[in-house]
Amino acid sequence: MRILGNQNQEEDILEAESAYKSGVDFFKIKIGKYSTVQEIEQTFKIRNVIGDSKLCVDANTGLNVEDLRKYVAETKSADLLFLEQPLESMINLNLNIPICMDESIFTKADLHLIKSMNAGQGVNLKTIKLGGPLQLVEAANIAEQLGLEINISAKVAETGIATSTMLHCAAVSPSLNWGLSTTNQYLIQDIIKAPKTNVLEPFEVDEYILKQFICDV
Repeated sequence: MRILGNQNQEEDILEAESAYKSGVDFFKIKIGKYSTVQEIEQTFKIRNVIGDSKLCVDANTGLNVEDLRKYVAETKSADLLFLEQPLESMINLNLNIPICMDESIFTKADLHLIKSMNAGQGVNLKTIKLGGPLQLVEAANIAEQLGLEINISAKVAETGIATSTMLHCAAVSPSLNWGLSTTNQYLIQDIIKAPKTNVLEPFEVDEYILKQFICDV
């Protein structure tokens, strides 16, 4: 999944077009930074350059109810797969788009709460919030049992080591219909020597790069 929204809007469009031409077929737009009108326009501009690729958006709790309803209504024809965590609160929004919950999840019990409140139709699971890979896999199985869609994501700028762990989690997840988001590809330097091409292959840490990040405390 290619994440857009960390640059200005024109650069995001160019990145989306380049990624699409290179074979990427799943995109996520970070919204809530610009006006609702601008966000709506940007959504359609990106949809136009990525064809029928999967497209979702992530508000990171950055919308209010009025802007949220306007955005959802105006982007209906953009065929968004889901909208991630539009508000801080966990409520039944009853919107005409599936909601993915992220910032509301810290424990496996939160999955049951999301389901009971009908606050979302899917969940974004992260190892760093759930307490590690085993807890993430357990959460993924609970989500599957509850009928929730699953997205597995890294936090911003995780290294190749964390990415490897996440890929192992994804490999044994019961489903992954809402995608997988890695972030080590955005690093200027990763601490592993080469990108992994097989989830089961070992990786080698580049000790020269690693030493640059060691400091006495």
